[in-house]
Amino acid sequence: LARDTAYRGMADAIILAGAESAQPPSVENLEAVRRAVPDVPIIIGSGMKVETAHLLKYADGAVFGYGAKIDDIMTNPVDEEKTRRFCEGVNRERNHQLV
Repeated sequence: LARDTAYRGMADAIILAGAESAQPPSVENLEAVRRAVPDVPIIIGSGMKVETAHLLKYADGAVFGYGAKIDDIMTNPVDEEKTRRFCEGVNRERNHQLV
């Protein structure tokens, strides 16, 4: 599906989600899509929060929605501290990859 979407469908990127909005895709699925389309950006489309920032080592970006909100409720305001911690986790992963 990823190859067909990327190459025949001419998608600019693949958004990969987990089984539910609160769940990120599995590492196995992220790795399988990377193998299938190594030259296409992969975006994690669900389940991103401070505790899952490490998954960005398998992707090129992420949708960071409910995980940025106070009490993880989409209609609540953004929790600045959680967002800061998420960005710090992303930066740690990115810097670790460069070493």
